[in-house]
Amino acid sequence: AGLEEMDTARWLVGKSAAEVEGIKALNLSREQAVALADVERLARGVRETGPLGRGAGDVEFQYVSDQVFRERFGLGKGAQLIVGDRPVVVVNTGYQGSRPMLHEVLHALDALEGSSGPRQALNRVLFDQTLPDGTVISQGLYSAADLGEFTSQYRGRLAAAQRVEFDFLSREDQQARIMGEVRSEAFANLVSGNPR
Repeated sequence: AGLEEMDTARWLVGKSAAEVEGIKALNLSREQAVALADVERLARGVRETGPLGRGAGDVEFQYVSDQVFRERFGLGKGAQLIVGDRPVVVVNTGYQGSRPMLHEVLHALDALEGSSGPRQALNRVLFDQTLPDGTVISQGLYSAADLGEFTSQYRGRLAAAQRVEFDFLSREDQQARIMGEVRSEAFANLVSGNPR
């Protein structure tokens, strides 16, 4: 326990005073704080080299208040991913717990150049692998029918404008988005210790 607390304290040293206060406001357990620190470190330096040098921040993290989060994104949730040359995970410190951040981290890692190999490997575990005619050649945790159900659930939770945007995507792009959501949930479950 002492090493974990020292490790978490070292992680906080690199944060601004506002970020430290925001992270404290998340009201994380010791285990959640350690997981959050570890995942942030992992995401910041996933690739050996990147645009900022060796292990120098492939993914950026910003910890902002609920008010700032709502001003920027117009909704109250735990985290938001901004995809660009360098993915940014914006964490709403007014939201309790670390799970939303864990979910968005996998989306950020998915967005990194060179992530297709690990993404494909995870897809082989999570989803049935099929031939174009639908014949299953390798079973995953989820079937095509499961993906269809996940798509319906996801679409039903979208705001009207987001639903219109989603509906304009091709079937393949919709499926890719849902698979990304399932991968992110699997990652969040793994790191948070949830057996689902």
